[in-house]
Amino acid sequence: MSSRSEKSERAGVETVVGEGSSLEGKIVVAEGIRVDGVVTGRLEVGGNIRVGRTGQIVANIVCSKDVVVAGRVEGDLVCEGEIRLEASAVVLGDISGTTLVVEEGAVLRGLISVGSVEEAIESENVRRAANV
Repeated sequence: MSSRSEKSERAGVETVVGEGSSLEGKIVVAEGIRVDGVVTGRLEVGGNIRVGRTGQIVANIVCSKDVVVAGRVEGDLVCEGEIRLEASAVVLGDISGTTLVVEEGAVLRGLISVGSVEEAIESENVRRAANV
């Protein structure tokens, strides 16, 4: 019998790359993906992304919802939702999302952009107007 937490973790996950498995190329997933193996290339996801402790992604990533990283990501990450880096996470690349949560112990090397695109544009317009 599955526990409630296992069911909630699987909710919205359409694709699983299991430990010991690897995918290479441009990968497009309509819903969510869980990566416990290796993904290389480019990853476009319409739902959530979960990178398990054994998961490795060497790819630029575009995600429509939330990203949780417990494993390793090498490449740029653009996310329309929350990016959560657990203590075991290693992220090497630029990241952009509406919210960023970094647990103590996580490694992050790259440029960070947090907040909505609309807010960033408005802030830039205000800054430019003030300098005129």
